[in-house]
Amino acid sequence: MPTIQAQGQNEDCQDTPLLSETCPRRRHISSLESPSPLDSPTPESPTSSESDLEVTPPEDKPWTRRQYMVLICICLGNTTCYSFYSLLAPFFSPEAMKKGATPTQVGLVFGVFQGIMFIMSPVWGRFIVDIGPKFMFVTGIFATSVCAMLFGTLAWCPDGRIFVWMCFLVRGSEAVFASATSTSSMAIAAYTFPHNISRVMGIIEVCSSIGLMLGPPLGGVLFAWGGFYLPFFVTGGLFMMCGLLSFFILPTFQAERKLSHGAGLVLLRHPIIFIVGYMVFIVQASIGFFDVGLAPHLSNLCTWCNEAYIGLFFLIPSSVVLILAPINGWVIDKNKKWGRPIIIVGSAIGALGVFGLGPSNLMPYVPKDYLPIPIIALAVAGIGMSSMVATYQEFVSCALSAGFTMNMETQGIISGAFGAFNSLGALTGPIAGGVMFDWLGFDQAATIIAFGISLAGIMLAIHELVEGKIKQKYFNRAMCVPCSNCCACDCCCCPLHEDQQAIIGNGQIMDNSSDSSSISLSEQQTIQPP
Repeated sequence: MPTIQAQGQNEDCQDTPLLSETCPRRRHISSLESPSPLDSPTPESPTSSESDLEVTPPEDKPWTRRQYMVLICICLGNTTCYSFYSLLAPFFSPEAMKKGATPTQVGLVFGVFQGIMFIMSPVWGRFIVDIGPKFMFVTGIFATSVCAMLFGTLAWCPDGRIFVWMCFLVRGSEAVFASATSTSSMAIAAYTFPHNISRVMGIIEVCSSIGLMLGPPLGGVLFAWGGFYLPFFVTGGLFMMCGLLSFFILPTFQAERKLSHGAGLVLLRHPIIFIVGYMVFIVQASIGFFDVGLAPHLSNLCTWCNEAYIGLFFLIPSSVVLILAPINGWVIDKNKKWGRPIIIVGSAIGALGVFGLGPSNLMPYVPKDYLPIPIIALAVAGIGMSSMVATYQEFVSCALSAGFTMNMETQGIISGAFGAFNSLGALTGPIAGGVMFDWLGFDQAATIIAFGISLAGIMLAIHELVEGKIKQKYFNRAMCVPCSNCCACDCCCCPLHEDQQAIIGNGQIMDNSSDSSSISLSEQQTIQPP
């Protein structure tokens, strides 16, 4: 077996002390060796306060009372926030056009929300430690509630250009504070439940789906009862009550800044972040495409279906996600090895469902005028979407493999990046979907979206195969490179060391059959060729 010996070190590397647990290289190796990095958190994890210690029990212990209170606050906040986001659909467009807004301007009012969330989510995530997670969450709720009520007062705004600009201003301000609430809620949830991230994300996904399902009918009913202002006043008031409840029962998280300002860019250089992030992006984009093109397609397919019947079709994927997301989260928490396979299989199933919506021309034997086909296709697409509960866990695993410590600061960076991919998909989907629907028709546009979903699964599968070969190649060798600068020991088995690059690219590995038992290293610790 090939062996490297550093100058001045014993020939038997196994007798040297183990790496210091605080070494980032040691954490990098541990994350590659173990498929479940969250099972053994590093000792560097900050013990911010006694209350924080109470909310992070081992995986085999039941959740504490404080953990349940945190989960209740986050779930109520997500349900109310998503219901407010979706309640505009039944009535805002016609009312805005009555006040002089064009269809393009109405579309931009909807799009500006996700555009600003895409920009602000990483910003809030980077400064979550400086601002404070609880303060960011509660203040974001109160500020979003005020903006919601202000949006309701636009019913008395003058018609024309002033109304349009006020819509942009209030809706944009609301997006700024909503992104703060969303980013901090994800970070708090992941930090409070370090061993049950996928399960908790599944519960949060259920609450978000309930909010999206309740928003349109709630908005339509309240608008019919009281006019334009009533839906925003009611949902804004409910959201403010959630903020008041969170202020009293949410624990305080105290943490200090330890990462440099470029730490987030280091995390984004990890290839799995872009692959899984692209998966989040394309799924959200497909949902936006459904919002734009599915209703006209169903109207042509089913001439006797009115708006109420067509609205029921949109509940099909959300209902499937409502059932399967917690199950997938529970399975992944029990065996974290299944996270990426579930994402890969979910992408294949989701792509199959979107292919069948048209149905695609690649499915010539599927009838195009048979109403049960889109019902089945939407249910199959919902099965694929339910696998997205595993994506946040993969972000956390990538951060651990990059040497990050799982504290609140790191969770803020992860939550900000995750929210950015999510918002970018929600922004791009309706715009690109509308353009493809106009130019290509629903069938071909759905085919392109399905290819985009399948591409995410293919990239992740290829990455898994390549990563598995790298592990098998390098971790079956006894390789020792001194790294006393960062460790308490003198010997470091670190085959993927990025700084020294002693094993990959900069040196030569000598065989055991050689008479030489060591290789002299220079001060830069590179291996000299013979």
